[in-house]
Amino acid sequence: MKYNFLSAFFAFVLWGGWALYINSAQVISGIAQGVASFLITLLIAIAVEKQYRFFKSPVLKLICPPVLTILFTTTCLIVIHHLIHTPQILKTILPASTVAFLFACLTTYKIHKASHGK
Repeated sequence: MKYNFLSAFFAFVLWGGWALYINSAQVISGIAQGVASFLITLLIAIAVEKQYRFFKSPVLKLICPPVLTILFTTTCLIVIHHLIHTPQILKTILPASTVAFLFACLTTYKIHKASHGK
């Protein structure tokens, strides 16, 4: 659990700082992105694991969890940034969403590997 909070803290600092930079020091965008990244980092592994267990098809188990998780989190980020009038929404969320997608894919792979005893 300590590792998860440390990762979430670094996500807050990195992506919140990125949002602050890319939006010309608009503090609310940095705070919103930082808090969202913190929460997403904590919840992404849980969401992927629950979805992996939900799907029965081996192909769906590998494809759906990362795709659906990132679609949901990215949609939430778009809505949040739209509501707070972030000037550069796509530039703000695209790097974080890309890294989150890679993390979700890696997590799915690890769950798959562990469930098959390899």
